Amino acid sequence: DTKRLADTSPVTLYGKVVGAAFPDCFFIQESTRSAGVKCVSPASLLSAGDVVNVTGTVTTANGVKVLTNVTFSKLGTVQPPAPLGLCVRVFQGMKPDPFGVNVKIWGTVTSAGTGYCVIGSVEIRGVGVSAAQGDLVTATGILSREQSGDKVVTVLRVASAGSVAIIK
Repeated sequence: DTKRLADTSPVTLYGKVVGAAFPDCFFIQESTRSAGVKCVSPASLLSAGDVVNVTGTVTTANGVKVLTNVTFSKLGTVQPPAPLGLCVRVFQGMKPDPFGVNVKIWGTVTSAGTGYCVIGSVEIRGVGVSAAQGDLVTATGILSREQSGDKVVTVLRVASAGSVAIIK
């Protein structure tokens, strides 16, 4: 398991599914959704569902393991696994941890601003995120940990405007 390796360990992963790709990184996951990891590398050539071999260096960033110095080769494309449904209140401390996996969360928005909203302890960021405090929403994206000012927060990175839906 990549997340158990020491920092600076080299790793090669074969046949992993891309859960999402962003300009600064992409996330790969097991087809079973049992584990995922952030790959810090521009990913303009990748899309969700691409199958890749990845080589990189294990590093801890914001409290979670990520891969840096990443190279990848695309093998093909499959239907991406459906997102894993997670209740925001219970995923903290889950084993295996869900960071790096495509998930669907739901709940009431506790705060919101331009390009983001917050459900419980999860900040939802990405293209077209638009919800108001008090809205009940579902959101689908990749669970990550990122720097926000002087603190590290749990973030759901969404790849498209349709990834956040207001229920009421």
